Amino acid sequence: MLRTSLASLSPLFMLAVMSIWLGGCGQGEQQAGDTASSTTATATAGATAANTTAAKEPASTAPVTLKVLMSPSEDYFNQFIAAPVKAKFPNVTMQYYDVAKHPVDQLVMTGEIPDIYNGYYNTYRMKEFQLQYDLTPLIKKYNFNVTRIDDALMQSTKEFSVKGELDGLPANRNGATTVYSKDIFDKFGVPYPKDGMTWDDMLSLAAKMTRTADGIEYSGFHLNSYLHIKRELGLSFFDANGKAQVTTPGWQKLAQTMKAINAIPGNNPKGGTYGIFTNKNIAIDVGGLVSFLHHQDQISPQVNWDIATYPVFKEAPESVPSEFGNIYAIPGQSKNKDIAFQIIDYLLSDEVQKMIAVGGNEMSSLKNPELQKAFGSELPLLKGKNVAAIFKLKPTAQRVEDNYSTANSVMNKALANMLAKNQDINTALREAEEQLNKSVAELNSR
Repeated sequence: MLRTSLASLSPLFMLAVMSIWLGGCGQGEQQAGDTASSTTATATAGATAANTTAAKEPASTAPVTLKVLMSPSEDYFNQFIAAPVKAKFPNVTMQYYDVAKHPVDQLVMTGEIPDIYNGYYNTYRMKEFQLQYDLTPLIKKYNFNVTRIDDALMQSTKEFSVKGELDGLPANRNGATTVYSKDIFDKFGVPYPKDGMTWDDMLSLAAKMTRTADGIEYSGFHLNSYLHIKRELGLSFFDANGKAQVTTPGWQKLAQTMKAINAIPGNNPKGGTYGIFTNKNIAIDVGGLVSFLHHQDQISPQVNWDIATYPVFKEAPESVPSEFGNIYAIPGQSKNKDIAFQIIDYLLSDEVQKMIAVGGNEMSSLKNPELQKAFGSELPLLKGKNVAAIFKLKPTAQRVEDNYSTANSVMNKALANMLAKNQDINTALREAEEQLNKSVAELNSR
């Protein structure tokens, strides 16, 4: 596999590569029926009206191999994608491509364009290389009922597109939640966190749990990333014109919350996301539950823990971060769009989604309450846990933006500097906004 970076390639070569693939994209759109741009609204409306029992066009029985580019592991692929697909479509062979070993730029250069991609990071790369494809014509053609999917996840998926097209379908989500150590709460005789707690209530409780006892320093609260709060508040790094906008009231509330966490005397959580289990001295951790479950080896069976709803703001007592997961999508250059979409349709069926959900492997993107009840039902680790808390509140739609990595890096540094130097919020956000505009200008000038 080539290891040449795109930055080192000549402009003429890159122009030739992009011309080949963009040309292929146009041919692919004709294959699906109409051009995506002219049919998005009408096709989606038609698909919405279709019910799940509507007749679907039969899949081709011709032998075919589909290349699947994924973020999830090969074990996950074999168990929850390749195996059920082979049982349903015996003529289809699914070929696994690990995105970590097969970056999109290299696939473009070698012509190994996947037929399906499943992931989050790869979506940004697909957009970067203009390999996206509006699924709307296929949604209409195969009577796929998009109303079965969570509304916030659908809106988040549209954020990936250039003009509001539907370039993918949500495969799963993470599930924002509060995880807490019952052992530490029992040790100090403090009531457990409750569902529906606000940020003020949660941080007040965390302050009570932050103390030193028997020579051990206990931290009351750990937040994995400020991005959770960004998503909860529905904030954007940039406005519609691409200018940084991180001095708004929403960003001020985010900074105030970060300062409130940092102001808890003695709160110095160590061990990262899994410190609540590995170090056994963190009382509360907020983040995505599925992320915990993907690292079960980090979860000590000796720790007695449970779940509560993610903390909310008083202004939006029923909203939590989207914790957007992966999407299924089809590159515009695939020659197997129809069968690829029929595979995605099947993978998003209640049947396959339940198979994945019961083991706590992923939270389904579907609205079906039976799938929510099924989540983790066969996972011993979740036995007796308040799993229902994950589904009690409504996730917000997640903003997806260009120059996201650059913006995230700038804001991480700005917020860390604000907390370390006790800088005032207005100054910190103003300087971050200036740095964001400067960084993006430098990127655009390359």
